[in-house]
Amino acid sequence: MYAVADTETISVGISDKLGLEVIPAYAVAITAHHNGAVEVTLPTITVGATIDLCLADFNSACGADHDQVVLVYTAERPKRLCRTS
Repeated sequence: MYAVADTETISVGISDKLGLEVIPAYAVAITAHHNGAVEVTLPTITVGATIDLCLADFNSACGADHDQVVLVYTAERPKRLCRTS
């Protein structure tokens, strides 16, 4: 881990999971493709409280020699409304 500020850290590593671009309220995989072919088993979508915990875990192995795509149905977390009187 590398210190960015007193309270922030960055951890770099590898895995066979792909990160989501946002922290959704929920997410469901609709379809997935591995090297242009439709995946029979959909990836497991994990939604966490932070962006590093929001992942798509394919049943086939990830690799730099092929493309993997997942179409995800999702809803973003609602923003809190603040009212003042």
